[in-house]
Amino acid sequence: MAGWEVVQEKAFTSWVNGVLEKCGRDPSDMVKDISEDFDSGVRLIHFLEDVSGKVLKQRYDEFPKSRIQQIQNVHLALNFVETLGFARKALSVGAEDFVDHNKKLILGFLWTLYRRYRIAVISEGDKSSEEGLLAWCKRTTEDYEGVNIAHFKTSFRDGAAFMAITHSFNPDTFSYSEKLKELDAKGRLALAFEVAERDMKVPKLLDIDEIIKGHVDERSLVLYTSLCYHAFKAREEREELLRQQAELAGKYAGLEGNLKNEKLSREELIRQKEELERYKASLAEDISKQDKTLGDLNSQNALLTEENTKLKSELEELRTKYQELVEKYDTTTSSLDSKVSDQEKQLEERAEEINHLNKNLGEAKDKLRMTEAELIQTQDTKVAISKDLETTRRRAEAESQALLVLRQQLD
Repeated sequence: MAGWEVVQEKAFTSWVNGVLEKCGRDPSDMVKDISEDFDSGVRLIHFLEDVSGKVLKQRYDEFPKSRIQQIQNVHLALNFVETLGFARKALSVGAEDFVDHNKKLILGFLWTLYRRYRIAVISEGDKSSEEGLLAWCKRTTEDYEGVNIAHFKTSFRDGAAFMAITHSFNPDTFSYSEKLKELDAKGRLALAFEVAERDMKVPKLLDIDEIIKGHVDERSLVLYTSLCYHAFKAREEREELLRQQAELAGKYAGLEGNLKNEKLSREELIRQKEELERYKASLAEDISKQDKTLGDLNSQNALLTEENTKLKSELEELRTKYQELVEKYDTTTSSLDSKVSDQEKQLEERAEEINHLNKNLGEAKDKLRMTEAELIQTQDTKVAISKDLETTRRRAEAESQALLVLRQQLD
């Protein structure tokens, strides 16, 4: 078997299994013999779906029993490859080649896929694919002594370039300057491939003696360095994921803190709500008491209003009685004054008569005696009337004073 085929078989087996494993395929799907394990078409379809991120829409036989069923499955897989943007003629392989285990054509098919999904995606500056890969090797090793990468075919023969690439991946593994002086080309390549396999998970694909002699196919060197490139990228992606994970963990911790604070705030709000509800119940009780007190006051006010109305009515009655008494007093006084005036006139007339009679005293003693008796009687009557009048006045004044006091109390 040619060295190129051995390199490809190892590289593509590792690549295919890595893709299947990354996508969670069953261990039974893993490839052991790259030239034989695609003959049913099932693993091939699974691999194509996983590497492209797309799904074959046509139905296929998951457990083919006959050669015809196997060929049909592989045929569907190759048609699926065409939908991914590959020209059928460029693939240079047919369904029968997979079923018949044509290793050379199968490896050529896988190389075409590898170039699309693993080499064509390489970009360094304004270069891509193989040129981008070579530019990446130059940049990665530019500060290393004894390394001058110009071509894949000639720049890796002394082992310094591969040793610089692996040292760049993990500088703590060994001292580059010491190993560069201590080791020859064979030792450098052996050290580089060992570190690459252990730390970078890049399998030992290349033969050391063929590299030193310059017999290694350039595609083998491209294939191996591309695996190193993707090891670097995988680490960068892993570190980015770890960074994002740490960032998410920080955000999560922050969210937990916020949730804790919100929980405390919620508990505080619940406590305040309970206090407000208790205060509300207390206010409702106070309002109920106030309503009861107000009702009592309204009842008392109604009673007072009724009493006040009653007192006003009694006052009006007293005023009416007082007015009647005043009128009665005035009438009585006027009548008494008239009578007194009449009596005085009569007295004057009597006096005149007495004066007249005095001249005839002797003749009129009997008449004088009678007149004096009438005069005495009249005076007694006047005194009695005066006493009655005085009593009436005092009583009226007392009632008037009582009404005045009552009016002041009511006001």
